[in-house]
Amino acid sequence: EFEVDYVVELMDEWGIDLSIIMDSLAYIGLDQRASNDYTREAVAAYPDRLLGFANIKPPQGIAACRDEMARTIGDWGFRGIKLHPQVDRYPVNDRALVHPVIELAISYDVPVWVHTGHQPNATPTLMGALARDFPQAKLIIGHMGSGMFYDAMCMAKRYPNLYIDISLQGGHAFGAACEEVGPHKLIYGSDSPYANPGSMKRIIEESSLSERDKALVLGENIARLLHLVPVTAS
Repeated sequence: EFEVDYVVELMDEWGIDLSIIMDSLAYIGLDQRASNDYTREAVAAYPDRLLGFANIKPPQGIAACRDEMARTIGDWGFRGIKLHPQVDRYPVNDRALVHPVIELAISYDVPVWVHTGHQPNATPTLMGALARDFPQAKLIIGHMGSGMFYDAMCMAKRYPNLYIDISLQGGHAFGAACEEVGPHKLIYGSDSPYANPGSMKRIIEESSLSERDKALVLGENIARLLHLVPVTAS
C-alpha cells in the first residue's frame, strides 16, 4: 500500500498536482544507493507528478555522498536531498560529516530537507546553527521539529534561509507559525502515505489566510526553492 501507485491515488483524491518523494527504506538499513534507486523508479513511473529527493547518509563518507549526489542530482535530476540525523546517528551540524554535504548542496543549488524532532541529533536549534554557518544554503526543518515546533519557529524567524515543513502538525502549530514566522517561510508537507495528505491540506485551506498566502504555503514557496514555475492563486 505504500508503493508509488497508492501515493498517486492519494494525490488524485486530495487534489495534489505534484509531490516531492523520498524512499523510506533507508531508515531500516538500506544503503543510500539502493534507496535512491527506488525513488528513481517511482519518479520514472510518474514523471509529471513526482520529483525526487535523494537520501544522503553522511556517515558513509564524503566521497560516497559526493558520488551519490552526482548520480541522483547531476545525472537523474533529483531536486534536493534528505538527511535523517537520528536514524544515522550524527548531529545535523557536525562539521566533519555534514558541512561538506551542505557545501555540495549549495553548489547544486538544491534544498536540504532534514527530519527533525529528536534529541540529541536532530533538533531545530541545531538546524539554526547550520543555517548560521551556511547562509547560502536552502534548509528545511522537516515536520516543524515535531514536538519542538516552538524552537522551529524561533530558528526560522531568526535565519532567512531556514524554512519549515509543516507536516505532522495541527491547527495550533500552523496558526502560530503563520503569526510568528509568516506564510512565506512555510511549506505544505503530508508525510504521506504514513499520514493522510488531506489533513494538513484542509487545515491550510480552511485557515484565515488570504488566498494568496494559502497559495504560498501550498506550493509557491517550495516551487521558488526548486526554481519551478509557481502556480498563481485565482
